[in-house]
Amino acid sequence: MSPPSQQITHKRSRKGSPLPYLLVIASLIIVAAVAIDLYLERIDLEIAVNDQREECLLEASILASRIQAEAISTFYLVVGLARVIEINGGITDTQFQDICSQLVRSRPGLRNIAAAPDMVVKYVYPLEGNEAAVGLDYSKHPTQRHSAFKVKKTGQPLIAGPFILVQGGEAVIGRFPVYVRSPESNERSFWGIISTPLDTGILYKEAGLLDPSLPIEVNIRGLDASGARGKFFYGHESISQSNPVHFPIELLSGSWEMAAVPKGGWLQVSPNATYIRSITGIVTILLLLLITIYYLFLRRVQHSQKMERELVTMRERFYANMSHELRTPLNGICGMSELIKMSSQDAEIVDNATIILRSAQTLTRLLDDVLVLSQSQNIQIDHIQEISLEDFLAELVPPLQHQAEAKGLILSIKSIPLECKQIECEPAMLRQILWNLLSNSVKFTHTGEVSLQVSAQNREQICFHVRDTGIGIDASQRERIFEAFVQEDASDSRKFGGAGMGLAIVHRFVQQLGGSIEVSSDKGRGSEFIVTLNRIKK
Repeated sequence: MSPPSQQITHKRSRKGSPLPYLLVIASLIIVAAVAIDLYLERIDLEIAVNDQREECLLEASILASRIQAEAISTFYLVVGLARVIEINGGITDTQFQDICSQLVRSRPGLRNIAAAPDMVVKYVYPLEGNEAAVGLDYSKHPTQRHSAFKVKKTGQPLIAGPFILVQGGEAVIGRFPVYVRSPESNERSFWGIISTPLDTGILYKEAGLLDPSLPIEVNIRGLDASGARGKFFYGHESISQSNPVHFPIELLSGSWEMAAVPKGGWLQVSPNATYIRSITGIVTILLLLLITIYYLFLRRVQHSQKMERELVTMRERFYANMSHELRTPLNGICGMSELIKMSSQDAEIVDNATIILRSAQTLTRLLDDVLVLSQSQNIQIDHIQEISLEDFLAELVPPLQHQAEAKGLILSIKSIPLECKQIECEPAMLRQILWNLLSNSVKFTHTGEVSLQVSAQNREQICFHVRDTGIGIDASQRERIFEAFVQEDASDSRKFGGAGMGLAIVHRFVQQLGGSIEVSSDKGRGSEFIVTLNRIKK
């Protein structure tokens, strides 16, 4: 028998097609794949360029060291000639020619060597072809006067050039001061200047700068050994605009600066771009394939849900038609049975009419339970309301009170605690739960009492305790009583009526409300059902 004023609603939800969402996800995956690919290529390019810079710097340092060693070692030979003059207190032309011939043979880059005591060129090697240089007075020469007096004043070597020579080729000129000691005072005094042009073509060749297999391109700046501030004199100036590596070339006086880039320039594309794109492409394709499979799966699920909805619709239509078709004759049977009981004086006829009436009422209750159980699978809990529990129970209990009194039972509602008087719940489902539990207890109790007690488990939960002194439940059957169409044994079904669906409905509704149900029972002494629900109104 269903509780009074029962209204249980259910709702079918229809979700839209997942295709737009999956297309958005696929687009995001593609955009992310492109971004990741670009990021990985940029990182790989940075690593490759850093490796290039290290290799370029290593090559530049080796090349600069060779140029520096070649230039300094050559000029040190000339410095050695100056020390010979200093030690000997001067030099003769024969001595000068002998020493210089050995120097020029050992260093082909030395174009000639000139010695100018008192700033006037007196000795030249080789003399042939350089006769005009003899007698040149540095102190009076307009282009060489400044550098000659700078050497005399500072006492330090001076590197000038490179210059284009009149006799052809290019050379860097080294000028070296010479001092001698006075025999009388042992003091050093300025003797003169030794100057020599070092052929840069031979210098570059000996250092390996002209090697066609050199993996770098270079330029050199620092005209007149002025370092990074000086002008370019070798290579393309554009190299300095290509983010080159720099390495200094130290000379006896001042320095040059070398700038170097790899031949062909720095890498502009990641060397592993093909592999990176392949990997990101494969991963992207796999993800898109997974999305496609997921989309097909969702399509199949939607198709299954559609078929299920159609099946539910057909089932509901069947139950509705069955209910209509069965209720009509059952109502007629009940009405006619009541009429026969009231109009007949024959005890046997009255008893038979009573049996017919009870059977019809049993079928009506069974029909109600079947309809509720069939609808419970599709119920959506969207009618949560604030309930005054006292008013709610005052409406629910009276019909059961009459049934209990007819059997000589006491049906009592214990005092409701203050914190439980207002709750939030789905009223129709709560009504069905309490009605089924209480009506079951009344049905299966011969003597004694049936009671309902409400308690607060904690701030989040409320408990309903339904106790009776009825026939109880055997321990072996407690796990099965919440299954549909199950009673403790066949004799119960015959003796008390019903099809064993009441507790199945209770169990399903409690689960849908997010609660739990427990049962404890002693065979022949009674049972207690405890329903725990959420959503207590604080």
